[in-house]
Amino acid sequence: MAEVRLGRRRRGRRVVAAAASADAFYLNSWRRKIERIGNLNYPAEARRNRLYGSLRLQVTVLPDGGLKEVIVLKSSGHQVLDQAAIDIVKLAAPFAPFSDELRQTTDELLIIRTWQFRKNSSLRSM
Repeated sequence: MAEVRLGRRRRGRRVVAAAASADAFYLNSWRRKIERIGNLNYPAEARRNRLYGSLRLQVTVLPDGGLKEVIVLKSSGHQVLDQAAIDIVKLAAPFAPFSDELRQTTDELLIIRTWQFRKNSSLRSM
């Protein structure tokens, strides 16, 4: 007879634009850190070749602030920019641990943002 295991259902939360206060605070702090790290590590090849564009990225963050996964949902059309966005997330990790309030409802946070590598060699996440 096969063993049956009952596990706790994962409480993931997908955040594109946060409305709840715990989500909004966490997402805003995450965005500021990403932009700071991204602007310090703007890809030299993109600057040299005047590459710019937007891409859509999904980042999964664990309650302890650890990085679980990074996925490019929509490419910028430039491998250099897509890879730079992934590298920036990895450089910025780990992130802040979830607040007690956020931990009560969320086991992992899926953050979906549009990244803009701009003509003036700056990065913005929206």
